[in-house]
Amino acid sequence: MNYPYSIAVDTSGRFAYVTNLVPVNSNFYMSSFAIDSTLGALTFVNFTPPLGAGTAGAATDPLGQFVYATQDGDNGLVALSFDSTTDTFTLLNSDVCALQSTPISITVDPSGKFVYVANAGSTANNITACAIDQTTGDLSNIAGQSAVAAGMAPI
Repeated sequence: MNYPYSIAVDTSGRFAYVTNLVPVNSNFYMSSFAIDSTLGALTFVNFTPPLGAGTAGAATDPLGQFVYATQDGDNGLVALSFDSTTDTFTLLNSDVCALQSTPISITVDPSGKFVYVANAGSTANNITACAIDQTTGDLSNIAGQSAVAAGMAPI
């Protein structure tokens, strides 16, 4: 891990996902950890595939199938699935959900249908809503919805 920034725990309580703002061995990754159900202790499990930019905020869906993270370095999102039987990640399609400047924080609503991202950049200061494909976990912008003003530098 290198400059861990945010952590998200899946709904089962079995796994934690940590974002990293700085490269690890020349690549940007997120890290996964198993959580001991009795002690709460963390054990490193695996890195994601290389992500192209550092990750800031992280969130999981209510069913524990998908992990999402913001990438303020390239104003994008990362969408991943995590297979707990093989401890491996698969990159999903997140490029179709266009964000604004400097996305920092992210959350998934309780229904698991939507992701909300706080864009803290000086030209943004808003929140973007994205739809989650319930089958694939892919993200897309909500039809007819643009970013909503959220005050100065929402985090």
